[in-house]
Amino acid sequence: MKLLYGYLVILLALLVWSGIEPKEQFTWFLEVLPAILGIVVLITTFKNFRFTNFVYSLVFIHCVILIIGGHYTYAEVPLFDWMKDTFNQSRNNYDKLGHFGHLEGVGIKKNDCQISVCFFKFSSQE
Repeated sequence: MKLLYGYLVILLALLVWSGIEPKEQFTWFLEVLPAILGIVVLITTFKNFRFTNFVYSLVFIHCVILIIGGHYTYAEVPLFDWMKDTFNQSRNNYDKLGHFGHLEGVGIKKNDCQISVCFFKFSSQE
Protein backbone atom coordinates (compact mmCIF):
# COMPACT_ATOMS: atom_id res chain seq x y z
CA MET A 1 0.00 0.00 0.00
CA LYS A 2 2.85 2.40 0.73
CA LEU A 3 4.03 2.03 -2.85
CA LEU A 4 0.61 2.97 -4.21
CA TYR A 5 0.25 5.95 -1.87
CA GLY A 6 3.73 7.05 -2.95
CA TYR A 7 2.69 6.83 -6.60
CA LEU A 8 -0.41 8.93 -5.90
CA VAL A 9 1.57 11.63 -4.09
CA ILE A 10 4.16 11.80 -6.88
CA LEU A 11 1.47 11.92 -9.58
CA LEU A 12 -0.43 14.69 -7.79
CA ALA A 13 2.78 16.71 -7.39
CA LEU A 14 3.64 16.20 -11.07
CA LEU A 15 0.11 17.14 -12.08
CA VAL A 16 0.32 20.40 -10.12
CA TRP A 17 3.77 21.15 -11.60
CA SER A 18 2.65 20.39 -15.14
CA GLY A 19 -0.44 22.56 -14.82
CA ILE A 20 1.62 25.63 -13.92
CA GLU A 21 2.30 27.53 -17.16
CA PRO A 22 2.26 24.61 -19.59
CA LYS A 23 3.36 25.26 -23.17
CA GLU A 24 -0.24 25.09 -24.42
CA GLN A 25 -3.14 24.93 -21.95
CA PHE A 26 -5.53 22.95 -24.18
CA THR A 27 -2.82 20.46 -25.17
CA TRP A 28 -1.99 20.02 -21.50
CA PHE A 29 -5.64 19.27 -20.74
CA LEU A 30 -5.88 16.72 -23.55
CA GLU A 31 -2.64 14.98 -22.56
CA VAL A 32 -3.31 14.70 -18.82
CA LEU A 33 -7.02 13.85 -19.05
CA PRO A 34 -6.43 10.13 -19.81
CA ALA A 35 -4.07 9.92 -16.84
CA ILE A 36 -6.56 11.59 -14.52
CA LEU A 37 -9.44 9.42 -15.71
CA GLY A 38 -7.36 6.27 -15.43
CA ILE A 39 -6.27 7.13 -11.90
CA VAL A 40 -9.86 7.83 -10.87
CA VAL A 41 -11.03 4.50 -12.31
CA LEU A 42 -8.22 2.59 -10.59
CA ILE A 43 -8.95 4.26 -7.25
CA THR A 44 -12.70 3.64 -7.42
CA THR A 45 -12.30 -0.01 -8.40
CA PHE A 46 -9.38 -0.77 -6.08
CA LYS A 47 -11.27 -2.71 -3.42
CA ASN A 48 -13.19 -4.91 -5.87
CA PHE A 49 -10.66 -5.31 -8.67
CA ARG A 50 -7.06 -5.06 -7.59
CA PHE A 51 -4.14 -5.33 -10.01
CA THR A 52 -0.60 -6.37 -9.18
CA ASN A 53 1.96 -3.80 -8.07
CA PHE A 54 3.71 -4.42 -11.40
CA VAL A 55 0.64 -3.20 -13.28
CA TYR A 56 0.29 -0.18 -11.01
CA SER A 57 3.96 0.58 -11.67
CA LEU A 58 3.38 0.46 -15.43
CA VAL A 59 0.36 2.73 -15.09
CA PHE A 60 2.41 5.11 -12.93
CA ILE A 61 5.20 5.29 -15.53
CA HIS A 62 2.74 5.96 -18.32
CA CYS A 63 0.96 8.65 -16.30
CA VAL A 64 4.31 10.35 -15.70
CA ILE A 65 4.97 10.24 -19.46
CA LEU A 66 1.55 11.75 -20.20
CA ILE A 67 1.87 14.47 -17.57
CA ILE A 68 5.37 15.54 -18.65
CA GLY A 69 4.32 15.42 -22.30
CA GLY A 70 1.34 17.59 -21.47
CA HIS A 71 3.48 20.26 -19.83
CA TYR A 72 6.00 20.66 -22.65
CA THR A 73 4.04 19.11 -25.55
CA TYR A 74 5.52 15.90 -26.87
CA ALA A 75 7.63 17.59 -29.54
CA GLU A 76 9.44 19.85 -27.07
CA VAL A 77 10.44 17.78 -24.01
CA PRO A 78 13.92 19.13 -23.10
CA LEU A 79 15.63 15.81 -22.34
CA PHE A 80 14.62 14.44 -25.71
CA ASP A 81 15.75 17.67 -27.44
CA TRP A 82 19.16 17.01 -25.91
CA MET A 83 19.06 13.41 -27.16
CA LYS A 84 18.03 14.62 -30.62
CA ASP A 85 21.04 16.94 -30.79
CA THR A 86 23.50 14.50 -29.22
CA PHE A 87 22.59 11.56 -31.46
CA ASN A 88 21.94 13.62 -34.61
CA GLN A 89 18.28 12.62 -34.85
CA SER A 90 15.87 14.51 -37.06
CA ARG A 91 13.19 14.95 -34.38
CA ASN A 92 12.31 14.77 -30.71
CA ASN A 93 11.19 11.18 -30.10
CA TYR A 94 9.32 11.65 -26.81
CA ASP A 95 6.05 10.80 -28.55
CA LYS A 96 7.41 7.31 -29.28
CA LEU A 97 7.84 6.83 -25.56
CA GLY A 98 4.22 7.94 -25.10
CA HIS A 99 3.00 5.41 -27.65
CA PHE A 100 4.62 2.68 -25.58
CA GLY A 101 1.64 2.94 -23.23
CA HIS A 102 -1.02 1.77 -25.69
CA LEU A 103 -1.17 -1.58 -23.98
CA GLU A 104 -0.76 -0.46 -20.43
CA GLY A 105 -0.37 -3.62 -18.50
CA VAL A 106 -1.20 -7.16 -17.64
CA GLY A 107 -2.98 -7.86 -14.39
CA ILE A 108 -2.56 -11.28 -12.93
CA LYS A 109 -4.77 -12.50 -10.14
CA LYS A 110 -4.58 -15.99 -8.78
CA ASN A 111 -7.83 -17.59 -7.55
CA ASP A 112 -7.38 -21.10 -6.19
CA CYS A 113 -5.60 -22.92 -9.01
CA GLN A 114 -6.83 -20.68 -11.79
CA ILE A 115 -4.91 -17.70 -13.13
CA SER A 116 -6.88 -15.05 -14.92
CA VAL A 117 -5.11 -12.51 -17.05
CA CYS A 118 -6.69 -9.14 -17.73
CA PHE A 119 -5.48 -6.94 -20.55
CA PHE A 120 -6.69 -3.37 -20.54
CA LYS A 121 -6.10 -0.30 -22.62
CA PHE A 122 -5.52 2.78 -20.52
CA SER A 123 -4.71 5.35 -23.16
CA SER A 124 -6.24 6.03 -26.55
CA GLN A 125 -3.33 8.14 -27.73
CA GLU A 126 -2.50 7.82 -31.42
